[in-house]
Amino acid sequence: MKIRFPRHHNLTIALHWTTFGIIIFAVCAVLLRDVVEASEVRLLLLNLHRSFGVVILLLVVARLIARFRISSEHVSASLPKGIRLLSQAAHTALYLFLLALPVTGWLFSNAAGKAVSLFGLVNLPELIAKNRDLADQLGDVHETLAWLFIALIGAHVGAALWHHFWRKDDVLRSMLPVRLLRTLAPINKG
Repeated sequence: MKIRFPRHHNLTIALHWTTFGIIIFAVCAVLLRDVVEASEVRLLLLNLHRSFGVVILLLVVARLIARFRISSEHVSASLPKGIRLLSQAAHTALYLFLLALPVTGWLFSNAAGKAVSLFGLVNLPELIAKNRDLADQLGDVHETLAWLFIALIGAHVGAALWHHFWRKDDVLRSMLPVRLLRTLAPINKG
């Protein structure tokens, strides 16, 4: 029997996919920086990475506000209790990483003596003073969190695909943008 799930609120869907897109930009900027030799381009890519981190932090705040204002409990209510609890734990971990990564990046930049801005338009306040030893430690923490976050995103995507292809429920479809939803073939009912 196929389980139908109501769609998430349009704002929730928009914030989810916008956050994902900005994460992709942030990751690409910092990884591309490692293969570029020109120092001006490397600095531009690092500043883009920092700015994308600020955008992610702002989006997470918006997502948390939306999450408390727009209930999504109805979406997961028909899941078995074990899967629902695992889903809630995974989403909590995703939110914690979405908060921790920009904050540790901001702290790392400040400890390295670098300012953080939003695309050069708005300068963020310094959270801590320059401290090279602390910067090294924060850089390690930020990088470790980033790789763990990428693994968690992979698990999140895997879970969505598991719901779609093995459980044959509408969990994945409930979060897809309408345009993409129209192109996705319906799940077989058998």
